[in-house]
Amino acid sequence: MIQTLKLLNILFPNKLLMNTNNFQPKVLSTIKRIAMNVLFSKPIRLRVVFLIFCLICINTTLLGQNFKGKEYLTIDDLINIQKSSLNVVKDFFSKTGWDFYSSEPTKMGYSFEAENNYNIITWACDESYNKARGWSTLMLHENYENIFIYQPVEKEYYNFLENEAKRRFKFTESNVSKENKIQTSYVTKNGISLWFTTTRDYSKNYYSIIVINENDYVKHIEELEMMKYILLLEAENEKKFNELINKGNSTFNEKNYEKALVFFYEAQEIKPFDNLVEEKIFETEKIIIKLAQYQTEIELGDESFNKKEYSQAKQHYENATIIFPIEIYPKNQIKEIEKVFQFLEERKIRVFDYSLINTSHWDSINKAIIYDISDFFYRDDMFFKGKLFFEYYIDTLGNSSLKSNSLDVSDQKIANNLISFGSKYSLKQVYKNDFSLNAKGIINLSLSFDKLTTFKVVKKDGVLIIKNDPNTIYSPEINKLLNNRNNGKYKVQIHYKKINEIDLSNNKITGYRILGGPSNAFLSLLVPGLGNKFVFENNERKGINIALQTYGCIGIGILSKYLSMVEYEKYMKASTQSEMDKYYENANYLNYAFYGLLGVSAIIWIDDIYKVALQGFKNKEKEKLYRKELNLF
Repeated sequence: MIQTLKLLNILFPNKLLMNTNNFQPKVLSTIKRIAMNVLFSKPIRLRVVFLIFCLICINTTLLGQNFKGKEYLTIDDLINIQKSSLNVVKDFFSKTGWDFYSSEPTKMGYSFEAENNYNIITWACDESYNKARGWSTLMLHENYENIFIYQPVEKEYYNFLENEAKRRFKFTESNVSKENKIQTSYVTKNGISLWFTTTRDYSKNYYSIIVINENDYVKHIEELEMMKYILLLEAENEKKFNELINKGNSTFNEKNYEKALVFFYEAQEIKPFDNLVEEKIFETEKIIIKLAQYQTEIELGDESFNKKEYSQAKQHYENATIIFPIEIYPKNQIKEIEKVFQFLEERKIRVFDYSLINTSHWDSINKAIIYDISDFFYRDDMFFKGKLFFEYYIDTLGNSSLKSNSLDVSDQKIANNLISFGSKYSLKQVYKNDFSLNAKGIINLSLSFDKLTTFKVVKKDGVLIIKNDPNTIYSPEINKLLNNRNNGKYKVQIHYKKINEIDLSNNKITGYRILGGPSNAFLSLLVPGLGNKFVFENNERKGINIALQTYGCIGIGILSKYLSMVEYEKYMKASTQSEMDKYYENANYLNYAFYGLLGVSAIIWIDDIYKVALQGFKNKEKEKLYRKELNLF
């Protein structure tokens, strides 16, 4: 603008717009010479262009002269304020009539990423109800250059300052943001940037000129980003640290100390000098060392225990208990050792029950002796009653012996043979806590063997009739054998064998015949209904009914014949025709009845004979099937 005003002084010397005394005379005379040559040059086009240029310069100069007042800060004012200290700036605004507004930024269309790191002071020009003629904000930082923001209210003056910056400084960039913000940047020779910013908010434009050392500000932002990264890294490390501590505590509580120590070591890598981690590591390592000592004592104790070195084993277990008093295993082992000591004292004087020490082998001896005795009485004609006694003994050296005897025997010779069966067997060495024992086992046998006896039994309607020996003592065995069996004639064999409470009897059915065969038809031939009684189960009343029906029809038939003969005699003696017809008709009807009743009785009788024979044959078939079921061939 200064050059324009100087040019206007050359063109219009009588209207001095600006003092040009400061210009060098040689420069001024050169400018005048160029202007005169252009004005008086022959090409009219050149003259017109020059005149238009002069009018523009005049208009710009006059416009600059119209912006008078304390609210109008020049470009040089903005740059000087940005470089000045707070006191100098305060003094400047005080002298120019600006009022202190606040220590917070105005909300007029600007913001900085690092804004919160600055101390912010705002001045207003003639502020009244937030309608000032201008706003100025100084942002101060102890480590970085100031940032100054000038916000003129008038768009014309904002444009005027931007035109001056465009003329004086180097253009750098221009952009439009998504927030309807237009920003144009210029930079001075000293590296100071001027950001001309227009922001639209609710149909109103806000204008801001920001004076800033952009390189210094970028450095500040980078440091802030680095600080954010460091804080983020610290937060992540803190999170990871806490996770490792929690995992370590969890595995520690689970008594997985080796794994817990790994977590604590990893946490220590994040915070090498953290007291908590150091305490956790110290505590865990201490427990691991104690565990190693504990495990060593347990292993030595188990080794001595397995070698039956019980005194040494007890000492190692006691040492383990001192290391970890709460552990159960060494205490239980000490109890076991004390039991062994007690057992060893008891072993010196006690004879143990073999049946409790080696139950399986003792049971096998008992079963073998019983089998041998039962097999001995295979003959049907052998009889024996009595008691046998077997006492087996074995000492700690494995020497086995047998004592046996008999009592209340019916045949001593047989008893001696039975006793000899016991010598076939002996006791095995038995141990407790890997020590051999003195042990014995006693077998008491009560024997009862009877000769084989055959019985003929008839079973009908659930009732047993023993034909050959009704008063036999073996009635319970016979009832047990034929229980739930069909009616019929049975032949059974009772061979009573009993050892103690073990029933080894060889009782069996050897013959069977069904009660009602086809031959019972001859009984019905003799007496109607008689055979029916034997071939049909629970059918006694039906046979009586058949007999009553048959004999009833015969009896009534005979009576009818007798009455017919009586009526016929009356017919022969009748004297009148009507009496003759009457008696003859009665005799004739009664005679018919005689033959009819005889025919009915014959039918009932013959039907009974047929049904009895038929059911008899059916029963025979059942007999064959049932004999097969009983294994009778």
